[in-house]
Amino acid sequence: MFKLMKEFMIKIFQVPVGWRIWLATLMAANMAAPLFFLNHIEAVAAFVAINVGAFTGAYLYKKQGFTRLLGLMHWPWILLLPFLFSRLDVVSVGEPLGIWIRAVLILNSLSLILDVIDVLKFATGDRQPIIWIT
Repeated sequence: MFKLMKEFMIKIFQVPVGWRIWLATLMAANMAAPLFFLNHIEAVAAFVAINVGAFTGAYLYKKQGFTRLLGLMHWPWILLLPFLFSRLDVVSVGEPLGIWIRAVLILNSLSLILDVIDVLKFATGDRQPIIWIT
């Protein structure tokens, strides 16, 4: 598993710097930030979603390599986003938790749009390994 993750991270560091910043932002919002709010169900749900997605991504990477199919690794966000959206009226925008929830809603929604495009490209024949994400 560690070898697989090392290979995957090497591929991540080969993408253009703008995409690396985007990926780092997603990881910070979904992996690091929830650790500050673990006493809230919203953070627990996000942490579970990112970890389920990571295992999905590891499996997809092992089976297909670094292809556009990796967009499927974010499928748990399809469940997470409606839940977080339903919490907006409970958590004030002025609270750090409320700011984080809104940031995750925006970031993950944008990411899912990119993921759908990538998976559709894969499904229509673009199955080559990628280094350049477009």
